[in-house]
Amino acid sequence: MEIDLVLKHDKKWVAEGSGIRVEGENLRDVDEKILKELKKRGVKGKIRIFMRFDYSTFPRWMVQFHPYYFNRTLEFDLEKIDPEEH
Repeated sequence: MEIDLVLKHDKKWVAEGSGIRVEGENLRDVDEKILKELKKRGVKGKIRIFMRFDYSTFPRWMVQFHPYYFNRTLEFDLEKIDPEEH
């Protein structure tokens, strides 16, 4: 299964798309919340999540980086991960 999300920065990191919206203070928080949301929805098996960064929300303090540095791909095997451990 593959999911596409848009990653934004609005005082917090936000990933949304495909009926999912999670926020976190950092990218690890976002990753963990995505995982928990998918498990809550009963998604099983291997999943690949593509997060494309929305450059219009690029934080001013990060202008020295290129936005593609923040495009991310996550891969999980939800059969092998317990979201309570994260």
